[in-house]
Amino acid sequence: MLRHSVAPSVVLVVCCLTVLGACGDGGSGPAGTDASVVRDANGVPTYHQDVAPIVARHCLTCHVEGGIGPFLLDTFASVRFAAPEAKEAIEARQMPPWMPDPSCGDLVGERRLSDDEIATFAAWVEGGTPEGDPATATPIEPVTPPTFVPTHTAAAPGYVPNPDVPDDYRCFVLDFEFEEDSYLTASTVVPDASSLVHHVLVYSLGPEDVAAAEALDAAEEGPGYTCFGGPLPMGDDAGSSSLPTQLGAWVPGALPAIYPEGAGIPIRAGSRVVMQIHYNLLSADPERDATEFAMRLTTTPVTRAIDTHPLPKLDLMIPAGSPSSIQTQFFLNSRSTPMTIESLTGHMHLLGTSIRAQIVRADGTEECGLNIPRWDFDWQQAYTLAAPLVLQPGDGIRLTCEYDNSEDNQPVINGVQLEPRTVTWGEGTLDEMCLMYISESRPLEDTVDVDCATATSACFAACDRSDFECLWGCEAMDDRCGRCQLEATLNCLRGTCLGQLAVAQNCLRECAVSSIVLEGSFERCLATTCPSQWEGLVACAAPVFDAGTCDEGLVACEITRGAE
Repeated sequence: MLRHSVAPSVVLVVCCLTVLGACGDGGSGPAGTDASVVRDANGVPTYHQDVAPIVARHCLTCHVEGGIGPFLLDTFASVRFAAPEAKEAIEARQMPPWMPDPSCGDLVGERRLSDDEIATFAAWVEGGTPEGDPATATPIEPVTPPTFVPTHTAAAPGYVPNPDVPDDYRCFVLDFEFEEDSYLTASTVVPDASSLVHHVLVYSLGPEDVAAAEALDAAEEGPGYTCFGGPLPMGDDAGSSSLPTQLGAWVPGALPAIYPEGAGIPIRAGSRVVMQIHYNLLSADPERDATEFAMRLTTTPVTRAIDTHPLPKLDLMIPAGSPSSIQTQFFLNSRSTPMTIESLTGHMHLLGTSIRAQIVRADGTEECGLNIPRWDFDWQQAYTLAAPLVLQPGDGIRLTCEYDNSEDNQPVINGVQLEPRTVTWGEGTLDEMCLMYISESRPLEDTVDVDCATATSACFAACDRSDFECLWGCEAMDDRCGRCQLEATLNCLRGTCLGQLAVAQNCLRECAVSSIVLEGSFERCLATTCPSQWEGLVACAAPVFDAGTCDEGLVACEITRGAE
């Protein structure tokens, strides 16, 4: 089934799950100073010969006129002025911003200065920042980004960010509708007011949710509506029946997302594009923005679908005053087939300090998927793996998030630092999230949406066990169908199997999230992680369910028990 990009009650992802480019191409090199460095008469590296190429590779995507950087680094004078602070940030590897631990796997577009580049810049600063000879400057090779020819474009309707807040999160329902089932094979975001646009997220909303977005837009004055998290609130009272699909995104330094031949993101007919833009007004005055989203679309089906899955820790409880609250959640691949993971993206809010995805193999061995040891809310992006990671059936991902909820780490609102409070899951700035997105590539035929009635009927027909086991073992249903049948079944069984449900409640909670977001078998997850509790639940639930006790509740899910 085609999954969408957020889990129940989850709407926020701050960077795309497609390929994001990097500012520069530096990699980690051996320690020391590059032998090719041209030194002045005092043996010090010079700006035009040695430092300017480093700045061009790693800094000028952001620190140029109209860029998101708070100051310029496009001349000798500007670099010299910022040199002492730049040296400190570079040596601490705070700049350029690249958050992942380099020892945790190989990633595409690593945005890190090599040890030689760091040593060269430090030697230049310590040697007095000599300019060198502009006439013999080292040629700077321009980086030619990948390009594509868009077939369609859509733009924000012109919005002036709110000057009363430093960060304005705004969603716009774009004037573009998918009249046919379509496939996005390439995309790029073109910021308009680039000094204000901090990041952009682009979603498609299924036709069943378009009215909700339009209602939010109509309820606020001016273009668009406020949306810190994602395009729609997804709480219990939101009434949303589907989950939005991530189409693209932009952060400073991002390159166009161009998928390999035959791959793309499926989009249903009747969907609408919603663009969420984060405007930052700390270093620029408000101005009208009409950021554009360019797409390469086709109605010819692709062979491989790019599909995203959110892995959330929904039951967050971060105690007030705690300087180190560690939260974990395990997600099992309870499918009968492998998953091919292309990229990972972590997300937390302002209290987060680190986030890690650890791959746990069925045999107990582990390997690192993504580790961001120094979380920074302002620098979030998708990280594409140099080689796809294959999650076999029975393998899983352990998500670990750490938070600092101490008195010293509280956010400042209107000049006043808040007092610590217990923080739970939520989309607001002062709430928190623990979320890891994974991007999967798989055959298109494995992602075709099937209605709930058809999917579950096929599962009943192919299964030779109790109807209860057949339904909970079904892999073919989509997220809406899975959530609906699970809720209906649990509500029915509480009257007769409350004891068995209570014994298995922790396992039920973990497998409910895991099987829905990774589209696996709820039965297989329970049988793998808590076999004795599962056996006890089957013994009680199967006779009740198969007797038709739960049939009435399943009608709302379009499920007819045992239908052929």
